[in-house]
Amino acid sequence: MIRNLMINFLKTASKVKEKEVKAVIFSFLFVVVLMSAYYILRPVRDAMASDWTDAEVSWLWTLNFFISTAIVALFGVMVSKFRFRLLVPTMYGIFAISFIIFYALGSVFEDRTVIDKSFYVWVSVFSLFHISVFWTFMSELFSKEQSGRLIRYYCCWCQCRRSDWTIDYCIFFSFLRY
Repeated sequence: MIRNLMINFLKTASKVKEKEVKAVIFSFLFVVVLMSAYYILRPVRDAMASDWTDAEVSWLWTLNFFISTAIVALFGVMVSKFRFRLLVPTMYGIFAISFIIFYALGSVFEDRTVIDKSFYVWVSVFSLFHISVFWTFMSELFSKEQSGRLIRYYCCWCQCRRSDWTIDYCIFFSFLRY
């Protein structure tokens, strides 16, 4: 009964076909977890920056640019060398392990200035990269036809996670045609 209600709702609201329901629900949960992770980490990162000068933050963003460029290039090489099915969980595993390492380092060292600045840069890299890996995964999961019907709803769901979202995002994305 609940399954039929959900399928009928998804068919009506978003043109999801019955065979796509499971993939759509799990993809939705996946993006909610990813966006939640970032929205939990962002205030921590921003609070750290309040103790630094503008020049220090500027250098950290410059460093962020170069590290992000290197990681994207490395990811491009890895996409061509490894099976995608293994690559996505590996990337998210690397992110998870890196945050555990930051926690451990922060617990061990008394002067955490370098660790805090490294964490600031890493969270910024994470914010740029984790959602890119998600969209790459979605492009592999759904065909071009499916993407045309479903992608706008993921965009809406991502925007709805923001604290300052409005219904305008959902209206905009519902009329978007791919």
